Amino acid sequence: MKYFELKHPSPAGTKGEFIEEFYYKAPIRDENFIGNHYNGKIIDFSPIIPAIEIGRFYRVPDLFSPGGSIAPRLVLSDLLKEILIENGAEEKIQFFPIILIQEGRSLNNFWITNFFSYDNEFVDFKNSLFVEEIVTREGNRFIQLKFNSKFFEKRFENLDEFIKRVDELYNANNSITTKKLQLLESCDKDVLILDECMSLDIIVSERIKLKIEEKGLYGIEFKPLEISDEEWYGPNGLRKQFYK
Repeated sequence: MKYFELKHPSPAGTKGEFIEEFYYKAPIRDENFIGNHYNGKIIDFSPIIPAIEIGRFYRVPDLFSPGGSIAPRLVLSDLLKEILIENGAEEKIQFFPIILIQEGRSLNNFWITNFFSYDNEFVDFKNSLFVEEIVTREGNRFIQLKFNSKFFEKRFENLDEFIKRVDELYNANNSITTKKLQLLESCDKDVLILDECMSLDIIVSERIKLKIEEKGLYGIEFKPLEISDEEWYGPNGLRKQFYK
């Protein structure tokens, strides 16, 4: 089964900013403010969520990243939420209502996400490809004179080996990114969420892709999961064959 990342390019408008303002109902230091809680576990209380003012010259997409103090969550429409819920998303995503404001009108049919469960066990690590960035630093304890990065392609046997290596890199102030991602043939999920070293986008099967396209949802692109960002977004990338 083919899988796709739901990509959400920056909305296009004639002028001004897409997100003009956040309206906070309480100080962002409030313990119930959603920005003080992170993806990875269930939110078991009613979180405080800011309203977002959208620029008047923009069509509101069915999926976008709000950024700011509520990053890295996603905002999506009723229609997209309905499709995802019908296909198992409730096992891994919480949806909380969020108010969008545009030209003085409140748009109440939008939701903000909380990812609380991941599907990393379906990653085919042996056939996926990752890139480690190892940074060497020259200087002394007072002055940093030079940074030098080297990149190494890496595959892993399984999830445990991957997690162990991620921890090693993090503790040494290095990093790892995904170049190509494959899922196991045994994967039968229609909606998947993977952890942040792989992707924080929602991943859907080809069947769900077709449903979203049939509904005519706006502002969503489908990047094949097995294609690297370089191949997709590069100067002669494959994205240009499908999207302007």
